[in-house]
Amino acid sequence: MYVRGASAPNRTRHSCREVAGLAAALVLFFISAPAAEVVDCLVAVVNGQPVTLTEVRIVDAFGFYRKEVGESAGDRLFRTLEKIVDRKTVIQFAGGNVSIPEAEIQSALRSLLDELGPDAVQEKLERFDLDLDDVMRILEEKLIFQRIIELRFSRSVTVSLQEMEAYYQRVYASGQTRKELQPEPMIAMLQEIEARIRREKIDAQAVLWIKNLRGQAEVEFRYDWLRQISRNQE
Repeated sequence: MYVRGASAPNRTRHSCREVAGLAAALVLFFISAPAAEVVDCLVAVVNGQPVTLTEVRIVDAFGFYRKEVGESAGDRLFRTLEKIVDRKTVIQFAGGNVSIPEAEIQSALRSLLDELGPDAVQEKLERFDLDLDDVMRILEEKLIFQRIIELRFSRSVTVSLQEMEAYYQRVYASGQTRKELQPEPMIAMLQEIEARIRREKIDAQAVLWIKNLRGQAEVEFRYDWLRQISRNQE
């Protein structure tokens, strides 16, 4: 079952000794001696909030960060874990007053189900002993993370006409030419181009901000488990 820790920063935090004890217990309980197959374990702790291997596997299986982390099997779990840690760190530090309407969460869930297909969704739910409420909670966290980023940076980001003209020539028009396609007139593409540039600027600022938050947070990684799982999957 998906393991959830406290998402609010004011909840009780594990001490380092408690976390170490929990990790040891998980190791003894979840590793089978003959095959040394890791079923579940701690892979990170974010300000006392544990992240389990099962959580990483669920997020990976449902493709919550597939566009960001790519399809490479070798480091996909590592990159997925980094995204989970970023999400939890941001929500802990800045998510106190941010909420997502139920209708928006339901809409995101429908889009996910349509993208994966009913058979694949059912298989994943059964594999991890989940129900759709569990999936919705992960989606809600991701949407809260995105909303925090938008609220923090969207108003400060501006895009000039010169930037849009340069983007049109350098990225859009040249890309269409390489595909042997006729570029649309720039006036028809301005809105889309502005949105792309704005998104790139927001993402760049967010990376620096999250890096700063990560520096303030107490984050402990246990990469050895992911390395073992990655080797088993090769």
